[in-house]
Amino acid sequence: MLGIWSARLQAQLVPDGATKTLDATHTNISGSLIIGSNLSFTTLILTNGAQVTSSNLATIGLNSSSKSNGVMVTGPGSFWASGSELVVGSSGSFNQLVISNGAAVQSGSAYLGFNPSSSNNAAVVTGIGSLWSGAY
Repeated sequence: MLGIWSARLQAQLVPDGATKTLDATHTNISGSLIIGSNLSFTTLILTNGAQVTSSNLATIGLNSSSKSNGVMVTGPGSFWASGSELVVGSSGSFNQLVISNGAAVQSGSAYLGFNPSSSNNAAVVTGIGSLWSGAY
C-alpha cells in the first residue's frame, strides 16, 4: 500500500511555487515530505552536504495541479532519505528528481508517475559517485 494514503503528518519544506536551497544543513522530518502540493515550479535544492530525512513518504508533485516541481540533490555528502516510498509525480506531471556530483538518495520503493493524471516525470542520476538506492 502506498504510504501517501496512510500519512498523517505532512511537511512542506518549500512553499508552493518557491525555491529553497538547503546548504550544509540537516533537517529531520517526522512524517511525509511534499515538494509541490498544489502549485507548479516548487524547487528544493540540497547542496554542500545538506541532508534531509523523512520518516514516511516523500512526494514531488502531489496533486494534478502540481507540475514542473523538482528536487536537486548535489555534491558529496548531500543526502535525501525517505523512510518509505519516493514518488516523482503522484498526480502531477513534468516533475523531476536530479541526483548529481556524488550526492545520494535513499528510499524504500520508488514511483515515476503514480496516478493516471501524471506523465512525463523523470529521475536523473549523473556524475561520479551519485547514487539512488532502495530497499526493494
